[in-house]
Amino acid sequence: MNRLQALRQKKADKTAEAREILNAAGDEPMTDEQQQNYDALIAEIESLSQDIQREEQQLEAERALPAMGEGQQTAAPAQGAERSTVPAQARNDRGFDSLGDQLMAVARAGMNRGDPTATDSRLVWEAAAGANETVPSEGGFLVDSAFSTALLDQMHDMGDLLSRVFRVPMRNSNRITMPVVDEDSRKDGRRWGGVVAHWAQEGGTAPESQPTFRSLELRLQKLIGLGYATEEMLQDSAFLGAIMNQAFLEELTFQSEGAVFEGSGAGRPFGFLNSSALVPVAKEDSQPSGTVTTANIQKMWGRMPVRSKRNAVWLVNQDLEEQLFGLTRGDDTAVQLLYSPPGATNNPDQTSGRLLGRPVIPFEHFNPPGEVGDIVLVDPRSYLMADRQGIQTDSSMHVRFVYDEMCFRFTHRIGGEPAWNKPLTPYKGATQRSPFVALEAR
Repeated sequence: MNRLQALRQKKADKTAEAREILNAAGDEPMTDEQQQNYDALIAEIESLSQDIQREEQQLEAERALPAMGEGQQTAAPAQGAERSTVPAQARNDRGFDSLGDQLMAVARAGMNRGDPTATDSRLVWEAAAGANETVPSEGGFLVDSAFSTALLDQMHDMGDLLSRVFRVPMRNSNRITMPVVDEDSRKDGRRWGGVVAHWAQEGGTAPESQPTFRSLELRLQKLIGLGYATEEMLQDSAFLGAIMNQAFLEELTFQSEGAVFEGSGAGRPFGFLNSSALVPVAKEDSQPSGTVTTANIQKMWGRMPVRSKRNAVWLVNQDLEEQLFGLTRGDDTAVQLLYSPPGATNNPDQTSGRLLGRPVIPFEHFNPPGEVGDIVLVDPRSYLMADRQGIQTDSSMHVRFVYDEMCFRFTHRIGGEPAWNKPLTPYKGATQRSPFVALEAR
């Protein structure tokens, strides 16, 4: 532990001792002994704050020197700034050892809010371009870039749906507008929204044509996760980091995948189940409620565009999964099973089953058997998801004060929308197809 860390830890200990005296006194006036001890602690805390401020100023001066070019001068801090910032180069050289280490620094800053000397200089930093990367008074501190990137990567790796969508990284904006082909038919003259080619005789001419585009805007929405840490957890940075990393990893993944599936688009991503591009497949005549049949599966497969089938996955409610084992086609000696469970000889995937050769993923967000959205066939690459490569965290000791717990808040910005906004009519025939196919209510 370096000198600065030792000073901060000592100040935190003395602050806790002062709080114990106040708690012991309760609503009654403090005794002479309590008052004497309390005043001594407050004086020591003030002295430690001055020592911390001097040490931070010295460290920042030392760290900034190598990052400055010859003849350059440091800019004066903005009026009203809580504290000076640290150049990005310096911060990267002395970053946090782990996510738990940073969360403990956030907790200390939260417990001493209003005292700029209690804020670890590694929490507040300045980008190479000079733009302040965080405003502690307005929403917390950015999670260290290495931990933030790792958390986002784990989200997309762990999420069965997030790992398959088309990601659109965003860094310095809360929205992005992109052109997408406005195509709703494969008929002549309508492919790519209006491109057509002709076989022409020698010397002949072809009519002019051009593609048609529409604008698709992805606007980032705020996803907030809350987690609580006991006093015991705050004493062990490794344990705190492991618990918080796993808790927020699972929760952020859960909420993100739910939005991709059925998000309303109001304050969250727009889910494909609510999209006008969704193609419904009607149930069979006299089909029992809450069932899925071979005819259902075959018709759903037929509504998926050929170019989307290579990426398609089946998403099902887990209560419906057991019915897939009994689905067959053919008769007598030519019976074939439509479903291959994990570990089957004809299924190389040991973690998920296969239905008509495509992965089957039980999905917790799905509706109960019999309702629309209990089983869907989806090409996830036709869903666009944007996210900011940064997660913010803040803390409060007041939310769960009576339980002796610290509350941590993680904030992440994401946006998403299907790339298709309408089904596609094929070149020949009238059966509309889409990368989002759902079985109707039964």
